[in-house]
Amino acid sequence: MSKVCFSTYITNFFTQAHGAAVSRFRAMFGQGNGMEIGITNCGWKIYPLRPTEEDDVAAEQFMETTWGWFFDPVIFGDYPSSMRERAGDDLPKFSADESKMLRENGLDFLGVNYYTSMYVAASDAAHKASGTDTGVPALHGKFTLTPATDGGQLIGAPAGTSWLFVVPQGLRDLLNWLDTRYPNHAIRITENGCAQPTYLNPINDTFRVDYYRSHIQAMTEAIVYDQINVVGYYAWSLFDNYEWADGYRTRFGIIYVDYTTQVRTPKLSALWYSDLIRSQKGQDAQLPSINHHHSPSTSTRQSSIFDSTSSLPSILFLAILASVLILGTLLRRVTSSSSIHSNNQSPRVELPSILATPRLGATPRHTITSSSASRYQYQPID
Repeated sequence: MSKVCFSTYITNFFTQAHGAAVSRFRAMFGQGNGMEIGITNCGWKIYPLRPTEEDDVAAEQFMETTWGWFFDPVIFGDYPSSMRERAGDDLPKFSADESKMLRENGLDFLGVNYYTSMYVAASDAAHKASGTDTGVPALHGKFTLTPATDGGQLIGAPAGTSWLFVVPQGLRDLLNWLDTRYPNHAIRITENGCAQPTYLNPINDTFRVDYYRSHIQAMTEAIVYDQINVVGYYAWSLFDNYEWADGYRTRFGIIYVDYTTQVRTPKLSALWYSDLIRSQKGQDAQLPSINHHHSPSTSTRQSSIFDSTSSLPSILFLAILASVLILGTLLRRVTSSSSIHSNNQSPRVELPSILATPRLGATPRHTITSSSASRYQYQPID
């Protein structure tokens, strides 16, 4: 059995198992009553490399395969037609009863793991097909997957792992693509985060702070301007941990883990994220001011926490773990400006001061530079 055929049958079993499990669960406990079932999918926002019809088709086919392979059957009862045209008999067929069962026991929400975006080009003499690097080439089609234009401009600033580039606009565009294809479905961003490009000072992770702020802002713009029903956001990750093929070499956590001693130390991103949550909770806690110019000195507050080897205060755990609930409140309290710009730049949203630093969200066909040049230094709280 070919790799493509093997993958499609595993996915087919997974899809039917989901439908059967949802059917059984709802028969036992009913639907609603605060209980929701969804599927989390991990993927990119794909942009055509060149302004050609061939690349437009290649990009859309890649999106349909990446997201539609799992979402389409449990919403529409079948795989995307473009997948069937390319894969032929390698893609299993659902019976009428199976299709009906899947549609009737679908999703309460779409789970989305978003980290980065990529370009796709239809393969030709200048753009060799990516082949098995993408896992299932027969399903995606013959194409080139690349993070850079033909001129060598990266789609975004490189992060601390080879496949991740900072493209916050990709999150907003992905949310719009999903909402267009699957209307009336709530969306939860179940993972979003990055690894630092350098670990010379892993605690003062300003790059990660920039990443989170720009992506949360992009999500907020999708909610306010595009009316996308995003109901939750989960930062990845709470702790440094084992990251798949990267092992322990990359660190996505907002809390630093010394793997030898097991001591946990909150990074700057943990403080920033905690402040964001707390500032929107209606508490009386004073929000630290943010200096938008890099300073080599470390604030009293930052030093006192980062230099400590004591256990992480429980309040920080609670603040972070409650983030999805409180961030929902934040997103509904955001007020939009009176008009939407007509140019190609992303419209601005009036955000709390901790998010308000401009996000460099250039259109996908231009180089998207990380805002990590601006640094955030916490000042001590009186």
